[in-house]
Amino acid sequence: DEIKTTDNETFNLIHNLKQQIKETQDKLNKQNSEIDPHIKKSEIEQILGNVQKTITKKINQCYHADLTPVLCIGETMEQKLENKRETVLVQQLSKALQKVDALPENELLIAYEPVWAIGSGHSMESNDMISVLRIIKRTISTMYSDRFFTEKVRVLYGGSVNAINAAEFLDQDGVAGLLVGTASLKAQDFAEVVNQFE
Repeated sequence: DEIKTTDNETFNLIHNLKQQIKETQDKLNKQNSEIDPHIKKSEIEQILGNVQKTITKKINQCYHADLTPVLCIGETMEQKLENKRETVLVQQLSKALQKVDALPENELLIAYEPVWAIGSGHSMESNDMISVLRIIKRTISTMYSDRFFTEKVRVLYGGSVNAINAAEFLDQDGVAGLLVGTASLKAQDFAEVVNQFE
C-alpha cells in the first residue's frame, strides 16, 4: 500500500492564509479601519517549518504502518522562471527526509509534481525530466548512497498527465510511473492513460 504526502501543502497553506487576511482586511476597510495585508518573511518561514515537520511526521508514520510513502516535490511557476528548480528540489528532499528513521532500509517513491503544472492542462516537456532525475539521484545518493537510489527509490512524474503525454514520460529512462490527477477522475480518460503502459 502507498500513501501520498506532498510538500505542495505549503503553497495551499500560504494561499489560505493570504485569503483570510484579505477577507479580514475587506471587512475592516468597511469600518474605515486599517490592517497590514502583508505576510512577513518570518511568518512564512514559520509556516514552511511547520509544514515540513508535518511531512516528515507523515513519512515516518507510513513506515511504522508498513506503508510506502510517496513524497511529492516540485517548484512553483515563480521559482521555475527564476531558475530555482534545482535549489527548491534539493531543499524539499533534504528537509523532508533528514529525520526519517526508516531509511535507507525501506523503499521510497518520489513524485516530481511541478506546482505550476498541477491541474493546469500544461505539463512540462518530457525531456526536462532528465535534469530533474539527475537532481533527485544526486541528492538522494549524497544523503544515503547510489545503491539505495538504484535499488529502493522509484521516481514518478505527476502534473497534468494525460493519454497524450503519458507515453513520453514513461519512455524517459528513470521514470518508474505516473501520478495521475485530473485524468483519473473520468474512467475513459484514465483508461487511456493506463493503456500507455501496455
